Amino acid sequence: MGNMSGGGGGGHDTYFANTRVAGDHGGAVGTGAAIQAAIDAAAQGDVVQIPAGTWTIPTTILLNKNNISLVGAGRHRTVLQLGGNIDGVRVGPSGTINNIVMGDFSVGTTSDRSSGAAIAIERAGTCELRNVGITNAYGGRPFRGLEIRSGAVQWFYNNLRIAGCADDGIRIVQDGTQSTIVDHYFNKHLQVENCLGRGLAILNQAGSTATSLEGIYVAAGSISGNSTGGVVVDCFGTSVIKNLFFRGTIIDGNTGAGFATSNSGPIQVIRLEDMWVSHNFTNNGVTLTDAVKDFVIDGGHFSLMDKNAILIFGAKHGRIQNCSIMSNGRLQAGDWGILISNNADDVVVQNCKIYNNTDVYGGAYSNGVVIGSGCTDCEVSGSYLDTSSTTVRFSDAGTRTREYGNVYDETATIPPDVDFTRRSVVPTSWAGAANTTTATALVSNSSYFLYLGRINKTLSTIDVVCRVDTLAATITWAEVGIFKGSMIANAASAALIRLGFTNVAATFNSTGVKKTTVALTGHTPGDDLWVAFGSQATTPYQLRAGLADDVQSGGFQSLAATRISTMGATVPTLEGGTLAVPWARVVFA
Repeated sequence: MGNMSGGGGGGHDTYFANTRVAGDHGGAVGTGAAIQAAIDAAAQGDVVQIPAGTWTIPTTILLNKNNISLVGAGRHRTVLQLGGNIDGVRVGPSGTINNIVMGDFSVGTTSDRSSGAAIAIERAGTCELRNVGITNAYGGRPFRGLEIRSGAVQWFYNNLRIAGCADDGIRIVQDGTQSTIVDHYFNKHLQVENCLGRGLAILNQAGSTATSLEGIYVAAGSISGNSTGGVVVDCFGTSVIKNLFFRGTIIDGNTGAGFATSNSGPIQVIRLEDMWVSHNFTNNGVTLTDAVKDFVIDGGHFSLMDKNAILIFGAKHGRIQNCSIMSNGRLQAGDWGILISNNADDVVVQNCKIYNNTDVYGGAYSNGVVIGSGCTDCEVSGSYLDTSSTTVRFSDAGTRTREYGNVYDETATIPPDVDFTRRSVVPTSWAGAANTTTATALVSNSSYFLYLGRINKTLSTIDVVCRVDTLAATITWAEVGIFKGSMIANAASAALIRLGFTNVAATFNSTGVKKTTVALTGHTPGDDLWVAFGSQATTPYQLRAGLADDVQSGGFQSLAATRISTMGATVPTLEGGTLAVPWARVVFA
């Protein structure tokens, strides 16, 4: 009887009757050839074990047998290093493979890759992928993380983390060469972050003749910090994409739309439930185009998007209900909380709280909901709108538009049940970025201020999490502080008042992820908060970089020759529009 002891990344002790250990069946230990030899020697029901260590993979590992498992010793103990522009592990493609289990390992690379996927799945069904990391932590970026191709049916994914890919983090693509993609369940602890492409791309390619791509389920996931969108759904083929269900998922800090569909082929049945969609830059939080029919957005929080929180651009037969929508439309005039346009039909907005949707840097254009020209059978009812959203505007509306039973609050107060404490208020995605380029060098004896967001309750402490890239040396002082002060229109200087600070000289003298607790006094619900970083040292500490403030939002400012703990009322100045900001994750305690 064989024994496999897992560890790290959710590893566990499990006993198997037939275990094939990589290295025992040919090929040198630490090579992909040894793993492939163990797979080739395995019979149905066997487990192929990859011991702890780094395994170089110059050619694709093919998992092409039914009913076998490929397992490592733990996500942080067994590492498969891609040796070229290849698929790292591919399930299929010859025949149809069933009952595969893979897990307890990571896939990385020492050089940036320009093609291939860390893990590729095609023509395989009733399988599981668990406790797997795909990451840029080893010096280079995999090209794509997980690619699900035609013929993959009924897969289950648990504890999957994908970070820093050169292209898409997860790519589900129906290319028409094989059979349907059906039923993929991302059940828990999905993280897709910091990829240069899309976080999750769901694609039906042009010319596809397959029946459909259907049944994508994501629960309690996080898709953040990706460079060309969070979740993007494109249907270019002759068949449909349908049955997309997302529940309890965070989509934040992506450049481009948080969740967006194309306006080409048909997309049917979308459910977004209890979502947290925030800080998606240069675009909308959710965009549903005229390709979409039958959608529900139920519950959740939509805030701090550069454009509209939700854009219904021609979609039909849908409901937006029980949502909190606030402080959107930050980038330009003419963006709102919810915009329904382009001949949308039968769209109901009901029981929502819609407030402070305005240019948060001082502009106007503050409608909470706009129903545009040509729309029919649309309704806004039973919702709360504050003075930043003083009217539901029917702009050249079509026919049978309705508005009734709404509450218009002239006090502009934030509804009491909106709770910022459940989430961070700036993007969290850079916390795990191991090789993000450091930018905007922090100068000695200066302080740097990053806008966080608005609070709705009095807080005793805030935890600031950041990654120190260069340690502080020969320190006179090193501090982290929290300030309050409103955002100012068009990248002007902000007026700030310190609420609290912490000495970090004893912790920022080494590199790594740091958690700093700052005690607060002197603030009230509705204040805008900022975090400040600074030090005076022969070598001042440096932080990993986030996204450039290329729209000059005013969210990143600095002040030379200043110390956080001795500041009174402070007026810093805007950092240039091309500079990347230091990042931080803030957790309200």
